[in-house]
Amino acid sequence: MRIAILPPTELETLKYSAVLSRVRMLAEGLLDRGIDVTVLETAAVSENWNKVPARKIEIPQSLGSDLRSHWWMSSFIDVAREFDLVHNYGDHLPVVYSGSLIPPVLTTICGLPSEKVWPIYRRANGLAFYVSTSEADRLTGVTYLATVYHGIDTRDFEFQETPGDYLMFMGDIKPEASLEEATAIAKASGRRLIIAGTVPDKYFAVEISDAGQIESKRHMDSVSVKSLLKNAYCLVNPGCGMTVLEANAYGTPVLSFCRGSISELITNGVNGFVVSDMPEAVEAIERLRNIPRKLCRESVEQKFSASRMVNDYLKVYSHILDKRKREDLRPWGQYVVLSDLPDHKVKRIIIQPGKRLSLQRHKYRSEHWVIVSGQAMVTLDSEILYLGPGQSVDIPTRSIHRIQNPGSEPLVFVEVQMGEYFGEDDIERLEDDFQRA
Repeated sequence: MRIAILPPTELETLKYSAVLSRVRMLAEGLLDRGIDVTVLETAAVSENWNKVPARKIEIPQSLGSDLRSHWWMSSFIDVAREFDLVHNYGDHLPVVYSGSLIPPVLTTICGLPSEKVWPIYRRANGLAFYVSTSEADRLTGVTYLATVYHGIDTRDFEFQETPGDYLMFMGDIKPEASLEEATAIAKASGRRLIIAGTVPDKYFAVEISDAGQIESKRHMDSVSVKSLLKNAYCLVNPGCGMTVLEANAYGTPVLSFCRGSISELITNGVNGFVVSDMPEAVEAIERLRNIPRKLCRESVEQKFSASRMVNDYLKVYSHILDKRKREDLRPWGQYVVLSDLPDHKVKRIIIQPGKRLSLQRHKYRSEHWVIVSGQAMVTLDSEILYLGPGQSVDIPTRSIHRIQNPGSEPLVFVEVQMGEYFGEDDIERLEDDFQRA
């Protein structure tokens, strides 16, 4: 199994640094399991992938912004041919060309994408393969193969058995309900709340300064933030799903109102509580002391570890490769799908000497065959046609047809399908040398 992983490209790199860490974790996990994996880089993605092989897709600096994406896509299509499957963690551009790529493309849609690109994902539905990172962030009109939750390496998080007595809030610090709810919970429960992040002075003074026990930690480095999270009594109203997993990995339970994918990450009484109103939240604060912190850690190890994420993706890869093999071997030879779009499908077909396809017809499509090399004997209803390189024949819808290689060399031809439907189940076999009729 040869897998290429495409991380976020161009300016996305700055926006999705967290995604890059997931890509690295997945690539290393696949490599550890003996999978042939390569990360495809662009000039914008210059990461240290440690032991994972990486290949850079170079883009000439002289090209303007309007040509860079075209150059990159052309190069990417050429490189992709070397792999059995491309796992796209990047933007929508590979999705646009999914039907034109030889290997299947799996796209992990991280969160809910911008509305302006929704039509792209919907148009490629059935040609591209999609995985979501939560049930809550799924587009309507798009078919997902699975939900694969992000994983974390719990070895990076030192378990803390004995916590402090403070609550912690971390995330986007804005005058929104999540922070207001966190401060209200702190006031009602009489516990100190530490806010990790910069709170605007005006908001802090007006909204929460009278609470007394509210403390804003400003300009903290990542080590200090992690130390606070590790020693907190609980994390309140996290703004990011990964923060839930990191808190639990330290042993810190999580309390949150039900929004987004939070209910997919928290199991009440196991690694925290999901609540619906303020009285329930205040009650849950006291009940958190009954949750063993070791149980929080174990919930991450069992459900959200890096190993589990890798295993889940391997299952998805196997499913895709079983469904859409890059080179479909048949008793008579093999074929490669060159293009698979809503209005047409193109195959390159090779028939071994002395072999022939089944006598068949199609209900929903017509075909046009062009001989590339070798000799062909074509049955078209009651006619027998002999064709050589450069010659072609049209196969109308519902016509009875067959192609045979009567020569001593492989017969190679290109088949262009047009019509309403191009699935393999639109083949009515009337006669077959391999007992498939």
